Amino acid sequence: MPFANRQLIGVLIEVTETTDVPVNKLKPALEILDSTPPLPAHLLKLARWSASYYQHPAGEALSQALPVLLRKGKRITISRR
Repeated sequence: MPFANRQLIGVLIEVTETTDVPVNKLKPALEILDSTPPLPAHLLKLARWSASYYQHPAGEALSQALPVLLRKGKRITISRR
């Protein structure tokens, strides 16, 4: 995601057709690294809860729950057995 003169890794947690957020406050996703959710639903819920409980930005809590390679913008292959 572009922020000023740099690009950052972001996590899309929802895609919707409408929003109350002004268009000039939205940032475009330049690339989708994986169409499969990188976190199981229970870990996403835990990360969001911990961000709320500890009064911490949700994006930072989600980032810490992600595999390191994803945080660096790399693609990963997860073996689900």
